[in-house]
Amino acid sequence: MVIHMGYAQDIMQAFVTKDFQARFPAFEGWKLETLPKNNGSSQVYRASRYYHGRQQAAVLAVSFDPKPSAGCIAGLTNVPVNSRDQNSRYLLVPQGADVSGVPAGIGLLTMRSFGFSGGELVWLTKKKNAVRYSPMGIPIV
Repeated sequence: MVIHMGYAQDIMQAFVTKDFQARFPAFEGWKLETLPKNNGSSQVYRASRYYHGRQQAAVLAVSFDPKPSAGCIAGLTNVPVNSRDQNSRYLLVPQGADVSGVPAGIGLLTMRSFGFSGGELVWLTKKKNAVRYSPMGIPIV
């Protein structure tokens, strides 16, 4: 069976959407939208809701790299936000990613279905690839 790259990306996108929806659920009023890409930057999203008389918004980005790239972080931080809203920025990364270069002020969300094992990105729902991680993102052997 041949799996085309577009198909694999669609599956990975479905898992990303599930991770975002777990953190920003629709039943709490969150709406998730895809923002236009800027100059080849990584895909950026916005979650927003109106809550207790205030608009809340979060700018979201995804990195599947072992260490999020400067371009990915710039894509996340360069999205303009309305200063009157309660805003936050989050980066979704696989379990075990090196997030030491992510600036303070960017929240980190960890993927439930992907992580790094032996330096390779693996789908953690397959039991043979399952790796347990400590809260610090370090594999437990």
